[in-house]
Amino acid sequence: FMMAEWYRLGFSFEQMIDETVDFITLFVGPVSRVVQTYQDLFIAMTEIDPLRADFTTLMHYLHQKKIEVPGQTYLDKDVLLNLILAVDIEPNLPDCLFILTHYPLSQAALAKSVQNSYEIAERFEIYYKGLELCNGYHELSDPIELRERFHASNHVRIKNGKEELSIDEEFMEALEIGLPDCSGVAVGFDRLMMIRHDKKKITDVISY
Repeated sequence: FMMAEWYRLGFSFEQMIDETVDFITLFVGPVSRVVQTYQDLFIAMTEIDPLRADFTTLMHYLHQKKIEVPGQTYLDKDVLLNLILAVDIEPNLPDCLFILTHYPLSQAALAKSVQNSYEIAERFEIYYKGLELCNGYHELSDPIELRERFHASNHVRIKNGKEELSIDEEFMEALEIGLPDCSGVAVGFDRLMMIRHDKKKITDVISY
């Protein structure tokens, strides 16, 4: 697949969203937009607070909705939240540019946390007619905090019987040298072409 990916120095989270919307509208035209946080969307669509709900509450919701839970050995709260988002929420999003912001920190390992909050990260996704188009971050540039996140993630993996992931030390060294404050995004170019040419299958717009 083809991606359009770029980074902007000194760009705030909100500026990155605005520029990404400007790029997307080159393909979809001037359409209305809605901005909503991850937490507010879940509460509005499911009456569940994704930051406060526990694993049992999410499993109960999925069973009530008759949504099949994958038969994998490793299931955690984020796996269940992603399943609810994909199966129960995304198909019911409005037909505008829907901008979903401020994901749980556990789902945005490389994004800055919101000031004074260790639960929410500056990550966004943009949808159009329920189709996910992009994923963006206010990039985390603090190597100490990032290393702590990697260790915490590995602790959870080991606890759940999964293999520990190695830390990319070259990446960490680059951060220690210094990464300027920046924001970045990756946009699915093929998906934009599907919308522009009114196609239902991505194979219809891939030219190679």
